[in-house]
Amino acid sequence: MNMRIFKNMPTEHRETFERELLEVNYQRVYYTLRLLMPLSLIMWVVSFAIQDVLSIQQTNLMLLIASTLLFIVSLKYPLKSIYAAYRAKKMIVFFTYASLLLWGTHLYGFHDTNNILMLDMILVIVVMAFMFLAKYQVIAGFFMANVIYLFGMTPYLENALRYPPKVATPILLVVTAFFLSRVIYRQHMERFILAEKLKMKQEDLKSELLMTVDKLHEMERSMRTDVIKTLVKVLEYYDIYTRGHSENVS
Repeated sequence: MNMRIFKNMPTEHRETFERELLEVNYQRVYYTLRLLMPLSLIMWVVSFAIQDVLSIQQTNLMLLIASTLLFIVSLKYPLKSIYAAYRAKKMIVFFTYASLLLWGTHLYGFHDTNNILMLDMILVIVVMAFMFLAKYQVIAGFFMANVIYLFGMTPYLENALRYPPKVATPILLVVTAFFLSRVIYRQHMERFILAEKLKMKQEDLKSELLMTVDKLHEMERSMRTDVIKTLVKVLEYYDIYTRGHSENVS
């Protein structure tokens, strides 16, 4: 029902909703990058120090480079610049979540026996479901790309075929995260629709109030004129010298 109401809204309202969502997403990514950059540096240093396998070191380095570049780019677009640089902010949001998703999927895809790396991928998908507010087509595209990359670009599938439940696990995880993100997106949409309805109601009440005030002013002027005329007639009634004077003057 709310989706139908939202689609029937004027175009400027839908555009406002999309821009507000982008600002929310960008604010979250803005602070996430400031946490992700030192965190990815620590992970890369630790994986290098404990002489982890080369692919894990390279993947952590990839995340470090991506988060650093995105952090540098985000410095150009502060949070105070509301509705400014729409496309740039959108690209920063998309590339941040894509980098996180690629990092978690790549690590687990090549090292599916490592439970810690599995938790990393689950954490990335859950965080994305809670934090990334977008249309279901966008979320579905991200998660489909995640599953395709996991099954097609890593050795995960051939290893998982030996144990069939491992094939269904990432699919169930992605489907659950998709519906969770869908629920959160709809909640934001419902809040926006409610806020727009309240604004429209306030505007209607304001216009009605202005009309009522104008009518009251008109009634006040009319009553003032009637009172003056009544006083004049009373005065003329008791004073024969001023009788008819007001009509002659008018």
